[in-house]
Amino acid sequence: MDPFEAIFLKRDAGPVSLGSLDAALELAPFRVAPFDVECSQGLFTYASVAFATRANLVLFAAKATRQLGVGVATALDPTRLATAFQYPSADIALMVFLRAAKFPDDADSEIRIDIPGGARR
Repeated sequence: MDPFEAIFLKRDAGPVSLGSLDAALELAPFRVAPFDVECSQGLFTYASVAFATRANLVLFAAKATRQLGVGVATALDPTRLATAFQYPSADIALMVFLRAAKFPDDADSEIRIDIPGGARR
């Protein structure tokens, strides 16, 4: 199975949600062949797979947690993400990536998302 498809399909449950499938269609122009990236978070690094890019913006899936995230590749090495954030759902990660990819002038502004349960990113 293609890694892109694996992220959007729950085990034996079909599509994650209609919203995710719509976002997947919007994501199509940014898809790339999957490649390994190394994400940095504080002093720690972890292995991930990137499958969509727009300039230095990268949508990735962490190998250990299988969570989607959005990161910024370093200028010298595009396989290293200097800034990387994982999100609790695929919908949120896709929304953050697509907003930053479609509106690069707003990429420096903070994107706030209300997460059910009171958490805020």
